[in-house]
Amino acid sequence: MNLSVNRIRLALRIIGAHKGARTIVFHEDIEACGVIQEVLSAANVLAGVYHSKMTLRDRAEVLSSYRHGKIDVLVTCRALDEGFNVPETEIGIIAASTATRRQRNGVQAVEVDGRLVAQREHLGFGQYTAADHSLRFHRTVALPDGEIMIDDLSGVGGLWTVVRDQRFAWVSKKTGTPDISNGSMVQLIRTFAGRLSIRINER
Repeated sequence: MNLSVNRIRLALRIIGAHKGARTIVFHEDIEACGVIQEVLSAANVLAGVYHSKMTLRDRAEVLSSYRHGKIDVLVTCRALDEGFNVPETEIGIIAASTATRRQRNGVQAVEVDGRLVAQREHLGFGQYTAADHSLRFHRTVALPDGEIMIDDLSGVGGLWTVVRDQRFAWVSKKTGTPDISNGSMVQLIRTFAGRLSIRINER
């Protein structure tokens, strides 16, 4: 059995750090896929496995569960590569030893033979300070100065203003106060369609 142990451990850490994100894990070994799925299920992660030795009915049920959000993580091998497309997928992880990586500069998805398209890019973590009503990022965060549109925690877009000093980039909501607790760590995400959004980092 080719377990690619280090890659599997890293895959499990990535999934744990992004619990609830729609994720596909690729591995070249059917038995290894089963091990990954069992470990995830034991950790209360909603996960399913898909491979060529399953019956057609079982495979169809697993794919349906993933497409409809009944499971968050789909663990699979080469059987799924051909023509599979789930736009809702946020993260792709290659845990096999022979796949080509396309992961760099904070991009949180990978591509397998062009089948799984990266959906979003991590821009950085910031901290919300209630006194300033602002998110504080390192000044090098990839945001332009001035007004920008950001989707808030509920997915509603709004105008925010970016102002930099010598140390930080301060991102403030133009109207109203964000529903974020003081001191919360916030992740800034940009989709490959160009939309910006924030989410609370619960780690």
